[in-house]
Amino acid sequence: MTQQKIIFLLCVTAFCLPLFGQVEISDKPVFGFSYMIDEVLEYPVIQKLSPGSPAIQSEMQSGDILVSINDHNLKGLPMEEVASIMQSAPWHNNLFFGRHTDGTTYRIQVNKARIITAEYNVYRYTIFLDSLYHPIYNPESPCSYGTDSCKNGYGYYVFDDTQAFYGELENNNMKAGLYYYLAGGKPCYYLGEFVNNQFHGKGTFHFINQKNETCTYIGDFANDKMQGEGILYDAANRIIYSGGFTDARFDGKGIYYYPDGTQLNGQWSMGIFQGAGITASAETPDNTGYTAEEIIIADKLRQAGLTETEIRKYFTYINTPTPKVETTGALAVNTNSELQGIIDQLNRDNNAEGFYLYESFDAGFSKYQVAQCFTRCSEQKRKIYLVVDGGLTGLQTTTLNVQYARKANDIWDHDAEDEADNHFPFLFYGYSDSYQIFNCNIVAGEIHTACSYEWQVNSADETTHYVHVFVYGGK
Repeated sequence: MTQQKIIFLLCVTAFCLPLFGQVEISDKPVFGFSYMIDEVLEYPVIQKLSPGSPAIQSEMQSGDILVSINDHNLKGLPMEEVASIMQSAPWHNNLFFGRHTDGTTYRIQVNKARIITAEYNVYRYTIFLDSLYHPIYNPESPCSYGTDSCKNGYGYYVFDDTQAFYGELENNNMKAGLYYYLAGGKPCYYLGEFVNNQFHGKGTFHFINQKNETCTYIGDFANDKMQGEGILYDAANRIIYSGGFTDARFDGKGIYYYPDGTQLNGQWSMGIFQGAGITASAETPDNTGYTAEEIIIADKLRQAGLTETEIRKYFTYINTPTPKVETTGALAVNTNSELQGIIDQLNRDNNAEGFYLYESFDAGFSKYQVAQCFTRCSEQKRKIYLVVDGGLTGLQTTTLNVQYARKANDIWDHDAEDEADNHFPFLFYGYSDSYQIFNCNIVAGEIHTACSYEWQVNSADETTHYVHVFVYGGK
């Protein structure tokens, strides 16, 4: 078996699920052999070595007498004490002294391994992994177990130190069994049926989604993708969605489960909710047109106090590509990787604190130019960021002057020498090669509802600079 399994299936939601006991990854390290105490010899004798284990890749053989491990003489010890010594041995470089059935002796080093085990139909599969979850790999013998070089029948094949398969093979292809692989250093696996080396039929898929979250899906597959009926769970074993899937997206009739137990039952079309059929609660909000991930964000925005209109406005904004700005000297958001990196980081930092992008706009400025930021700023907390082009060399911090209004006709000046007068000052937040970042946090209820919040940036040389304004809302 020479083909390598490449995973292209993407999780298009932010949700995951753990497995229901069919597959288990053990953190308890083992050597991969069984033994018994020979009452005549008074030594442990190896009974069986597991395919792919560290033991079988060493000189150990069935029938070997184990004389010592790490200088512990094993003669005359009861089974319980031998087991304790084996269990307390470290992960790496365990020194075994033993004797083969032909009388020859050996002294070898053997590492331990963790195991992933799976039960499928009447079979039980075990794949051995090192301390970092890599499959134990012997490039000289990738077929650890099986006939016909793991081309037909049942076999245990290790592609490399990142992926392995144990199960039924046919014409050099996987047919049914356990496929294991690493993604970003995290263990993933598929247990089920294959066609042409692709997930196809019934199966359980434990994987890492695009948000680096552990996920598991149990249900139907076609051509490496979730297709048909299935169930999706989160990491706490809570059902997120059950119903139809097409091309790894919610599609057809399905039920979405809120954390509070409320259900959203209706029709989905390629990940978009089309309308409720039956809801478990009359208070369930209208999520028509939202993706499953957007439903989670919408709930957080509702908890933050945003209206349905404001939430729709938010999604309209984030789903609309940023147009190229024609201002002289301007840097378009959607064509500048450095600026986009700053935006992505601000989104991550604020989302982690429960703040979501509420409004954003761009403007050029020179000396004394003023732009309005937003109105109705007192109902929720706001965090405002000004990302100013020019960098530390092109625009010194001392040349930046920000003014803002706490209420109409009440102008507060950001003056470093008189910070006591500044109610909500913009403070230096950070910088990159080409930008300076300033931040101002507004506390809910401390600004008049009808306020007009303004900022002003002065450039000492009166040349035109460019500023990007990002407003986040939260509780």
